[in-house]
Amino acid sequence: MENAVLQEIIPNGLVYNIDERRTKSDLGMPVEVRYKAPWDTAWQALWSSRGDRAETIYDRSRVWRYRESLNWHGIDTYNPAESARHLVSLDGKENRDVGPFQLFKAAEYAGLDNKNTWFLMFGSNPSGSFKDGGMVSLFTQGKHLHVLQYICASTGNTSQSLAQVAANEMATSTPYLKRPIVVVPSGRITPGKLLGAIANRAIVMQIDGDFSKALQLVRSAVDADESLQLANSATPYRIEGQKAEMILLMEHFGWHKVPDWIVTPGGNYGSTAAIHKAFREMREAGWIDRLPRLAVINAAEANTLDVLHNERKVRWNNGNVDRKKIDEFYGELEERFRREQQGERVRHTDMTAIDIHVPADENLYKTLRAMEEMNGVVTSVTDEEAWEAKYVIDSNGLGEVDLASASTVAGMKKLVGQGIIEPTQFVVGRITGRDKDPEKSFERYAKVNPPIKVANNLNALQQALQALYTLR
Repeated sequence: MENAVLQEIIPNGLVYNIDERRTKSDLGMPVEVRYKAPWDTAWQALWSSRGDRAETIYDRSRVWRYRESLNWHGIDTYNPAESARHLVSLDGKENRDVGPFQLFKAAEYAGLDNKNTWFLMFGSNPSGSFKDGGMVSLFTQGKHLHVLQYICASTGNTSQSLAQVAANEMATSTPYLKRPIVVVPSGRITPGKLLGAIANRAIVMQIDGDFSKALQLVRSAVDADESLQLANSATPYRIEGQKAEMILLMEHFGWHKVPDWIVTPGGNYGSTAAIHKAFREMREAGWIDRLPRLAVINAAEANTLDVLHNERKVRWNNGNVDRKKIDEFYGELEERFRREQQGERVRHTDMTAIDIHVPADENLYKTLRAMEEMNGVVTSVTDEEAWEAKYVIDSNGLGEVDLASASTVAGMKKLVGQGIIEPTQFVVGRITGRDKDPEKSFERYAKVNPPIKVANNLNALQQALQALYTLR
């Protein structure tokens, strides 16, 4: 028995069957999964009883551990065999080791009290980013609908996650799947991220254009071929899996301690939509009495939300978004891209994961709603600010993080300096993935902490160490 519908994100919006492959209503308004009943407080104890030592991968997963809140088809979530038939998982490893963690150096750098500053770090996910949580939920819906082939536009992490989940399914429970298709901007994706898609046998298409052009092409392909399923976060089933991040966060803090701030990088804005949805559903169920504030961090060279929200004053306004202002700004961007194609030198950000100028409309609208309901702010950081923050995060000893992830800490520092985030507030930052551009990182780090060449003998080593200690 179906447990949910697809509904426009405005109050009393149009309603559609949960199995429709749509991202928007007939009137062009984004849709989301809406459940027919609020969350049950009994789930809190149930979820806490599931853990890393559980017998099934679905109990170990930090997405499917919370499957009652993602149960749009109304399956028997207590029945292991039923879960195995319906749910897609990467061996239960999605979100299992993401934290929350405390990174004292990063908190201190940002000007925050390290006792009240926490981070979710998604680099330990199978594909190395937060994308896996949403991808397994999308494939769960696809399994139900017998989807034949998935396609996405990507700046890197989505392509790798899609390719990895597809490869796993083709090798195990869904052999009829065709190889997924990923469309990426030529020259605007790191080799490490591209490698993940190629190694997992995705069909990789490189186009002359940015992410928005790739997404436009992908959506045209989906419209022309009903066997293709869009795998970008514009589809509401990706958002369902990604909202599990905030559920695991609240479980860690005993369900009642709501953060003052959630700080996240912003590119295509699926994460902001998912963050808002998770807290909104918890509040509707009476689990929490308020929403945290939301801080979205853009790259300075890809700062669409910053411009729209802070300069053009675009607001959600209960769904009455001033589309003219958005289209005017997009027209300015199109002119910039045209000049670039004619040879004009245009600077791009090293934060390739969030190098997105024209996000999916669905996510932009949901983010504008989130900004309104969560009293959100948005700011931008430069590449140099992100690199400086990355040095600090990496020095905490939990592995190298993606540069776009470092924008979270750079943004925290900026917002604390502006007096928007108070140093003693309870702040949670999202570190969205691990570093997949080691060559560029090595270039930078070798200047900060260069290897010291010494002759291959003990005396030379001792002399070099003595000289180093003397300098210090």
